Amino acid sequence: MGKKRISDSLTKANENVLIFGLIATILVLFIQIIARTFFDTAFAWVEEVARYLFVFFIFGGTAQAFKHGLFISVNVINGFLPERGKKVLDIVMYILTIVFFVYVSYLGYKLFSNSKGQLTPALQVPIRWVYLTFPVFFLQSTYYAVMKLIGSFKGTETASTEMEEK
Repeated sequence: MGKKRISDSLTKANENVLIFGLIATILVLFIQIIARTFFDTAFAWVEEVARYLFVFFIFGGTAQAFKHGLFISVNVINGFLPERGKKVLDIVMYILTIVFFVYVSYLGYKLFSNSKGQLTPALQVPIRWVYLTFPVFFLQSTYYAVMKLIGSFKGTETASTEMEEK
């Protein structure tokens, strides 16, 4: 399977998870609003589900944002560098980004591993499945960063040109 196909598959899966999560969040919050408004009651599990779905949005969205070059960046240094300097800066930036993403993935895996037996308060499901979002989505972000780094070496992709196109 080619790199482009893997990237497209990851992106499509991520988008589907995010869309499903958005719809699920809207539905559970709508249920909570109806219950509070018309039945003067509330479900304890709704806030917990919404919170965990929000975690999925944040980390799933992080991977998507990185892939599409949507992170905020400061390009002051790029303006003073020649093209070769910009390329070197991009490569260094991608390497540092990969190190960060791998480190957060590792910490997320440790959190996942160390939370065996812990349950969420309202739903009573293993909290480790919520913690699994850290390594899953940060490994996805790592994959995208590696692809961007390879593109920088080949000259097909740079952070500075990505930002200039937007």
